[in-house]
Amino acid sequence: MKRWFLLLFLLHCGAAAAWTLDAGDRTLHLSDYKGKWVLVNFWATWCPPCLEEIPALERLHSSGKIEVVGIAVSYEKKKEVLDFAKSHGITYPLVLGNEDTAAKFGGLDSLPTSFLYSPGRKTGGSTPGSAY
Repeated sequence: MKRWFLLLFLLHCGAAAAWTLDAGDRTLHLSDYKGKWVLVNFWATWCPPCLEEIPALERLHSSGKIEVVGIAVSYEKKKEVLDFAKSHGITYPLVLGNEDTAAKFGGLDSLPTSFLYSPGRKTGGSTPGSAY
């Protein structure tokens, strides 16, 4: 039994797939964050738990301890997301995502969903629902 648990843990927390994301004015690569903790957060403007965690994510980003990348999904217009981000004071990098973007991370079961990467670029897994 312990071997199965260890195997599942190692598979789940192994080396992260190298991802590349289009952030509009620049391209983000996991390799850009070598030596840093990275939190990738999938969210939507209409999602109450997503909105509740934005201030905590912003504080985390501002602290410089963890790099935060927000990926907006399930939106109708780019302007809707950009206006929302501006009005909520989001300063961390944002990506306008879709199902293909979510697939790079293994898909989403719910929003918000966050993925944490260690400085060695290993994933600590994901957490559906609010990370805070």
